[in-house]
Amino acid sequence: TGDLRKFLIDGEEVPPKGRYALKPGGILTLFEAGGGGLGAPDERLPEKVLSDVVDGFVSIEGAARDYGVEIDPQARTAKRLNA
Repeated sequence: TGDLRKFLIDGEEVPPKGRYALKPGGILTLFEAGGGGLGAPDERLPEKVLSDVVDGFVSIEGAARDYGVEIDPQARTAKRLNA
């Protein structure tokens, strides 16, 4: 499950709607909610998972753990772990 959006000023959570003045050196931190995607992860085509790895969206470890896809980064190939 993903987290909801959060807004922090100098480490203190503030409501997302409003006007705030940052002091010099102040830090505004935004945590955005993420989407869960569409479809079952283990049904994603290995080539699509490879593309996500190459583009930096998914790690090699994440491809194996979350998608069941083994990535060979040198050969730039992908295959199902249970195949």
